[in-house]
Amino acid sequence: MRQVFTRLLLVGLCFAAQAHAERAHYFGATISPRGNYFAVAAKGANGRYTVHVFNLVRRRGVPLAADFGGDVTRVLWQSEDRLVVYVGDLTSEPPQERGVVAIDHDGRDPVTLGRYGVPDFVHTTDSDEILLGVSEYAGRPGHDVYRVNTRTLKETLLTSESPGKVTSWVVDLAGVPRAAAVAESDRNAWYVRKSATAPWQMVEEARISQLPSKPMAFDTDGKTLYVLSRRNGEHTALYAYDVGSGAWDGPILRHAKRDITAGFYSDFARRQFLGIWYQDDKPSFLWFDPERAKIQKSVDAALPGRTNQIDKGGDSWLVISSSAREPGEVYLLDSKRMSMQKVLSYSIPSSSALY
Repeated sequence: MRQVFTRLLLVGLCFAAQAHAERAHYFGATISPRGNYFAVAAKGANGRYTVHVFNLVRRRGVPLAADFGGDVTRVLWQSEDRLVVYVGDLTSEPPQERGVVAIDHDGRDPVTLGRYGVPDFVHTTDSDEILLGVSEYAGRPGHDVYRVNTRTLKETLLTSESPGKVTSWVVDLAGVPRAAAVAESDRNAWYVRKSATAPWQMVEEARISQLPSKPMAFDTDGKTLYVLSRRNGEHTALYAYDVGSGAWDGPILRHAKRDITAGFYSDFARRQFLGIWYQDDKPSFLWFDPERAKIQKSVDAALPGRTNQIDKGGDSWLVISSSAREPGEVYLLDSKRMSMQKVLSYSIPSSSALY
């Protein structure tokens, strides 16, 4: 349901957990869309990481009895009943990802999406279908976007009409690919279109050089495209581009001494753009969704001086709180009572860490 660009990048992975991967026994906790479960990558007795799913209603957790053929590197909730699991090797340097498996929360109906390799992105829709970015698949050059049913593997190509050899796509919240970066032998460029049937319009072009900008995510209305760009300075900053008028606004986020690194939270099931995480002196969040902005402020006040990553499921919120020395403490926040309970420590291997 929810995705961080390259959640991205990594939705699933807590920022500090990556830095502490050598000692973290858990990482990447994520809550289901309706809040009945949360899942986390967990280190097994053989040293490999698998998935543990915790039933928040019954207050118990179990590891999925599935052989993923390697380490679990990321976990996404596809729907209330189904997960998308990235698999790779966390013992290599740097860690490698090899592919993706879809599986029910109780370990049933595993389907390997091996023919797609490691996707550019996975956008989940709270259904049996996902939006999948792939490269050089089915004999097609460049990158494409497919809508894929993870139970039947029925697929629909969404990018049959492209502006060239695409290196990256941006999909709007209606599931329509509407921005694309193109790399050809003598030029790079990026394009947008106003709708699924509108013609592609080139925004910027560079001859045998790097483009100053990269389109990243659409706002809820589909009229605004967020772009990382060096258009007004030495360092990359975040801008808003109006698809209709071609006007630029910003920078919305910038840093005086370095490039802005940012990821984007979108809810494709509800067609809502939620906000942005970005790297400042520490990972920070800019929420466009008022409810998330309010919850973030409350959590930061309760857990000061830490990086607090929030994720919503039903009426509950999952909070992953980390610091330079602590890979992650996982809390459940009841938004009605505004009460928070610690449920897991990333650095504690025992099941006694739960509840």
